[in-house]
Amino acid sequence: MPDTITNIKKTMAKQGIPAETMAKFDFPDPKARNWPELQIGLIHQMDQLLSPRQRLAVMEEQGCCKTGKGDVAHRAFGREHADKTIAEKVRLLNEAVMHRLLFFHIDGSVSRGIVM
Repeated sequence: MPDTITNIKKTMAKQGIPAETMAKFDFPDPKARNWPELQIGLIHQMDQLLSPRQRLAVMEEQGCCKTGKGDVAHRAFGREHADKTIAEKVRLLNEAVMHRLLFFHIDGSVSRGIVM
């Protein structure tokens, strides 16, 4: 978990976030034990200090599937179930994976749960 916050900090620098903006962040100590809370706190800081475009650029670099292998499976799922509604796709995805993390809301939106 400590690597996540270190990676976010490195990505911010790589993305050209100004030094004066980065100085406003309270990056947690890597030795701290309450990482989930600290990560959420860092995300709240990003919401306050970065533009939506900057946040997206930083968070896209934190993805866990950068090899492209997962993308193949995702596209295959999309093609196989192209005729289904979003609600049906969410149900199928939740049946296909161990962690049922996708939620289809009454307003038609989809969200993903957080595992801690």
